[in-house]
Amino acid sequence: NNLAFEYSNRREYARAEQLYRRTIAVEPTVSVAYSNLANALIRQDKLADAEKVGALMATNLPRNPATATLHRNLLYAKGDIDGAWAVADSLRKARATDAATQAGQGGTMASYAQARGQLAQALRLRAEVSQINAAAGNPQAALNAALNEPELDIRYRDQVPRALKGIEKALAANPLEKLAPVQRPYARLMGLYTMAGRVDLAKATRKAAEDAGVFATVDPAALAAGLHSFAGGVALAERRYDDAVKELWVGDVGACSVCALPDIARAFDLGGKPDSAIALYDRYVSSPERPSSTDQNWLAGSHKRLGELYEAKGDASKAADHYRKFIDLWKNADPELQPQVTEARRRLAKLAPVEKPK
Repeated sequence: NNLAFEYSNRREYARAEQLYRRTIAVEPTVSVAYSNLANALIRQDKLADAEKVGALMATNLPRNPATATLHRNLLYAKGDIDGAWAVADSLRKARATDAATQAGQGGTMASYAQARGQLAQALRLRAEVSQINAAAGNPQAALNAALNEPELDIRYRDQVPRALKGIEKALAANPLEKLAPVQRPYARLMGLYTMAGRVDLAKATRKAAEDAGVFATVDPAALAAGLHSFAGGVALAERRYDDAVKELWVGDVGACSVCALPDIARAFDLGGKPDSAIALYDRYVSSPERPSSTDQNWLAGSHKRLGELYEAKGDASKAADHYRKFIDLWKNADPELQPQVTEARRRLAKLAPVEKPK
């Protein structure tokens, strides 16, 4: 299992698959092997085989909550967010006193809600998870909870000044100095500051992390990739789009082969290279591999932007397809986001007379 995990991180999914299958053959009661095998299969676009793994797990481990979680993930990989939500919600209700289940499923449901533009519900669920984590002894839970609203202000509301004030308030109420260095959310703060365009604060936070000895606790390869991704974010903020693309590509490591694509696509897009942006956005939205933790930030916006890019190229059919997917995803979004849905509907209606029939 551990060797397979390393192969998966190198994106050698077929080799990982063989070893995960061997793990199950040796010990069929280890739940993590089934989940890992299913993930390796999904990453090879073998959804039918992944569903067989889910069925085998249900036979061998029928009462294990990980079995239901795998069923949830398979539904999500097939694009059934409503079904995945129902499984997560049912599991929470069935194990109301199980803190791990409450936190794990609640966090995933928050990702689903955010992907659907339901920011208030996402915040509520994350507040519940933070309370569970704090009760379990997680000292950074309160600070991370306080950063959730500012992050949404940056990502969805174009409220950067308010977000920066929110971050400042969160840090004043939860000083980093009261946390052990490895518990301080330096990486998250670095990302928030770069998204907000405050490169000075991002670089100061990076230096603080290094000075605190945090870098010495991280695997060197993972650290190098993370720092390249950070450099890519800085380059984006400084409008050095070619540099951003280069740095983000170098930082694109790990088991997920599509998670970095929307950020790279955005760098191409802002740099005036729409064809490259389209290629990466398309690859991202069409992959069953996408985790909800990435989709919460990128899925809706990727479909919306693809609609706009294809419309600009004169491809009405593809533009309409992505506008429809965006509208369907955000049809029940919070009122503050509905103007974007209304605009997408307007664009879709405008395309209808020239859209090629399928």
